Amino acid sequence: MGAAMRRIHVGNALSAFGLGFTVPYLYVYVAQVRGLGSMTAGFVLAVFAVAALIVLPFAGRAIVRRGPLPVLLTALVMASIGALSLGLAGQAATVLAAAALLGAGQAVMQPALATMIVDCSTSQNRSRAFATQFFLQNLGLGVGGLIGGHLVDTTRVSSFTLLFA
Repeated sequence: MGAAMRRIHVGNALSAFGLGFTVPYLYVYVAQVRGLGSMTAGFVLAVFAVAALIVLPFAGRAIVRRGPLPVLLTALVMASIGALSLGLAGQAATVLAAAALLGAGQAVMQPALATMIVDCSTSQNRSRAFATQFFLQNLGLGVGGLIGGHLVDTTRVSSFTLLFA
């Protein structure tokens, strides 16, 4: 595995860690901590998923035209702004907009990363590279969720602000 592939895998694992760190606590944060109710929390999760579905058809075209790295960096910035905005948002509209940014950014990352893996691998080690990617994604999601669970306190909004930041 070359240096470029290692960087891709480390970045992918860190991104998965961040997603596992935040998304499992989104419902509790919106419904209980911010007091926006379970209906709004359900809408937030739906908006997260729908935003991903809306941007995915455009992701492939952007990757072909611009290359995977600029698309990945744009997606990372979008997802980061969305996550940070979630921690600061107190109204339903801002929470929904932040969830849309986070969902759209997270969805675009995966095709860009897959393209980078294909570009940095050979046909002999490609299956190993993708297996490593999926392993590190699952590891990052699990470890992120585990550590995030130790940080959150439903009686303190600041613990969620820290988590999303």
